[in-house]
Amino acid sequence: MAKFLVGLALKSQADIWIVGYSNLQNIEESKQNKLFISFQEALNEAIQIHPELKKRIYVFQHPSNNNFARDIFDALIKNQCQFSFDKLKKIGRGRAEKYFDVKMDTL
Repeated sequence: MAKFLVGLALKSQADIWIVGYSNLQNIEESKQNKLFISFQEALNEAIQIHPELKKRIYVFQHPSNNNFARDIFDALIKNQCQFSFDKLKKIGRGRAEKYFDVKMDTL
């Protein structure tokens, strides 16, 4: 699935939004038996091959229990109650750095 996602993102120049991260492994933790570890490893490998993907990966909360809405709410609060797509993307970038090798200082 990760290879398909990367191919699609590269051909379309689209951003990759991953919605739901409870089964992803925090890159600072030791390996655990998480459900999507193979997806995560494959995406990290693709990032090494295509470093331009680093700035196009975003990770958000899952929509269950209004979790994604909380990300939107946080974007609103941090922008004085006016929706800011840039603030929402900043939240997603912060989480992407926890789960994938996408820190911009490594470009």
